[in-house]
Amino acid sequence: MTTRRSCACGLIDRRPSPKDRRVQIVRLTAEGRRFFRTMARANADWIAEAFADLTPAEIDALMRLLAKTKASTRRAIDKGAAR
Repeated sequence: MTTRRSCACGLIDRRPSPKDRRVQIVRLTAEGRRFFRTMARANADWIAEAFADLTPAEIDALMRLLAKTKASTRRAIDKGAAR
């Protein structure tokens, strides 16, 4: 969802910074916070369903591998930025 559509839907409030007119201050409205909480709950339910058939040991192994992949990806990005 774009910022313009989010503003039109009443999910975010966007205002210019009083200190720097190049800056926009964006924040969730009360409706935006409710919408986010609903999405977060749905996402948590989806994640729980995806992991439901894994044993605790399998989840631990998966988390270790994901952490290793994240670290490897970060190193590759940093290496590419240094070129």
